[in-house]
Amino acid sequence: MFGALHLPMAVYLISFEVENPEETQAPLENTIRSLGDWGRLSPNGYIVHSFETQQAVYDTLAEKTGPQDTLYVLPLRRPWIGKGPKELDQWLEEILPY
Repeated sequence: MFGALHLPMAVYLISFEVENPEETQAPLENTIRSLGDWGRLSPNGYIVHSFETQQAVYDTLAEKTGPQDTLYVLPLRRPWIGKGPKELDQWLEEILPY
């Protein structure tokens, strides 16, 4: 028997806007952070490095959102351009695929 299938890790940009932040934001952010290594880009934006598929990430997070909330899960690849905290920029250099 062959060993377990090893899926490559993917990197996703997750962006959201919640209508009721006092109810929805903390559970949604906790779920985002549970998906893998993560970095925060903005109050409503995260980068996640995960073994999960894009659809699985979206489905998991969509369960935590309301009908008027927005949610996007976008795959990230090189090249990229940006600036932010040095630690985040270095992490992106390490994890982003071509």
